[in-house]
Amino acid sequence: MEVKNSRGIAMKLICCTALVVFGQAIAFCQALPKPTSGALLSIDGTAGSTPVHIKLYDSQIHSSTNTSSMQVGTAQVVPVATVANGGNCTSNDQVATDAYVLQGGAPTGCDPGDPFEITDNNPNSPHQAFGHADLSGFHIETHYLCGGSCTGIGTAQPQVCNTSGSICAAPDTGFLTVTNNTGSTFTGTISLTGTSGCGAASDSSNAGLANLGSVTLALGTESSNCGGYNQAQTLAITNTATSVAKFGKDDYQITPSTANTGDTLDVLPVPVPAGPTGTETNPATSSQPSTEHQFRACSSTTRSSASKCMRRTRSQLWPKATNCARCWPRCAGLPS
Repeated sequence: MEVKNSRGIAMKLICCTALVVFGQAIAFCQALPKPTSGALLSIDGTAGSTPVHIKLYDSQIHSSTNTSSMQVGTAQVVPVATVANGGNCTSNDQVATDAYVLQGGAPTGCDPGDPFEITDNNPNSPHQAFGHADLSGFHIETHYLCGGSCTGIGTAQPQVCNTSGSICAAPDTGFLTVTNNTGSTFTGTISLTGTSGCGAASDSSNAGLANLGSVTLALGTESSNCGGYNQAQTLAITNTATSVAKFGKDDYQITPSTANTGDTLDVLPVPVPAGPTGTETNPATSSQPSTEHQFRACSSTTRSSASKCMRRTRSQLWPKATNCARCWPRCAGLPS
């Protein structure tokens, strides 16, 4: 199986053996919490006559400002649970990030508590900031909002809901807003999906967007209480065509050599703080905010077919944890 990407960034792809259910195949090490992929935003359609196909994960939508003249980092760790904050995070969940806004700013999916997770109109410090990204003419923002009486906020906040009015904060939850800045009318579907301890969740709009129009989506009434979200991309694979999985500005081209009729490949990108898989010996002392992404994939191919998968490592801007041992220790049987 050949694995390529559009920007020459290496990646690690773990291929699973025959007929293994994806959710069961990734339990190599359960000692400590692991980061999730985050919920998946999909935008599919056309802006004017231009095709649009965007896949972007909550783990890729950052709150830091990075321009040629300004770099403002907001990476921080979730607080350990106390009676006052009402959360359930432990020191093992303290992986520094400026992303994962929709699940309260916790990469592992623990509940940081209202005083930390609410992004707007929050007098507490520290708390997570809202996330933002711009891709193919679309502006994307993630906010975690209070729509009622929230711990540590003081006064009750006005009700806040998604565009359709079908999901409202109770009392607080994550919202993702997409604004069309392409200069043309967008026709197609915009969706937000994720699977968590609360089950499969989704919100979508197929009404299209006028230029400068926007739509707001949500996954649940309190999205930090579900243990974090994962969402794999399922690709149909054949020996005669290249299958493509998109991750923000990257797209990965997968060309099997021994695929069988009906084979599919589930690809799930999970950020892994650098160090545990061997790319850096001491990430705690490094000043470079890069990390590995662990790309997991399963299919119904045979073991011999799966073993042909090329395993490499890609890097992406993502703040490191202050203590690598808390992030993702090397597990027996994990390819490196």
